[in-house]
Amino acid sequence: MIYVFYNNDPLASDQGGGAEHLRGIYRALKRSKINFKIISSRMQKDSVAENVMFISSGANILNFFLSMIIWFMKNRSNFSNEDVFHFHRNYLIWPKYLIIGKKGRTIITYHNLTGKKLEDWFGRFGTKFVRRIMLHFERSAVSLSDRIIFVSDRVRQALKDEVLGNNYNKTVVIPAAFDSDAFKRCSITNVNLSNKIVTIGRLASIKNFDLAIEVLEMLCTKGHDYYLTIVGDGELKEQLDKRVQESKFKKRINLYGRADHKDICKIISNHGIVLVTSKFEASPTIVKEGIASKRPVVTTDVGDVSLWISNGNNGYICEHTSESLVNAILKASQMITKETYNQKIDLSEFSEKAIMDRVIEQYAFTS
Repeated sequence: MIYVFYNNDPLASDQGGGAEHLRGIYRALKRSKINFKIISSRMQKDSVAENVMFISSGANILNFFLSMIIWFMKNRSNFSNEDVFHFHRNYLIWPKYLIIGKKGRTIITYHNLTGKKLEDWFGRFGTKFVRRIMLHFERSAVSLSDRIIFVSDRVRQALKDEVLGNNYNKTVVIPAAFDSDAFKRCSITNVNLSNKIVTIGRLASIKNFDLAIEVLEMLCTKGHDYYLTIVGDGELKEQLDKRVQESKFKKRINLYGRADHKDICKIISNHGIVLVTSKFEASPTIVKEGIASKRPVVTTDVGDVSLWISNGNNGYICEHTSESLVNAILKASQMITKETYNQKIDLSEFSEKAIMDRVIEQYAFTS
């Protein structure tokens, strides 16, 4: 039996890389005919499936962690050494080891560097102390794992010495999947959309939408005619709404709100340029969706974007500054108006099936 633990919902329709990756795993496991169970957190009412078990509700990771402890205690007599336990986030392995020890085989996936939100919670000084404690348990987690999947080699290299050490040979890099089939009919954008910018993601500090607003304001201050749509929902919704209302260019900024995954392709097709302003990411889904939509993508230099973006062809990788992003957006607009866009990437190599088949292979690899 394959058990996949993810604080997300494979049956929900939310946008975002984590949600889409879990949906991809779910679809791949169903295709494989392997016996599996996804242990997850309910994000959508009335969703039910035979192979999905909800042990908590909502996005709170602490609730999910405590629910995992209870779940392992209730089911501890049902596991065997032939089982595979796949945890998304390294610290989620601890409920297993506290209750059933080393029984079965263990895989963990790193979607990003651990503790990136710590400064928001503890400040710079407090973060150093908390991170030191976390590193101790993180090193233990990787040493207890049979396989470690990174969605970005940048993250793997960042942890190579500090965390992985002798466990580096257990690692493999597999990009996060996205639903490439949903974008098969996309065509190159119309020149009339060259001043329409869209950015998509959870309204959280990691996405840095304040920077996206700064970019729009700088473009307009310089006399350029641009519009920005921010798609998403999250804890910073009220803060961002206030920020927009205080902007002299508020009529050019649209806080779209939450969007179902099925609507993302249409939303992107109504815009000419995809903007990513994240502080850090591992393998941002919106970059892939933007390229699949045949839109120029202007992004900060995070995660594996260099794997997808070919500067001057399908977009630009920028510094984390409004000046750098503004210059790239102006170039991206020219790419549209002069019809020089070149998708460059062979998306068949990065289709959901191609990527997820590699994930499924890891379950057998640990045998």
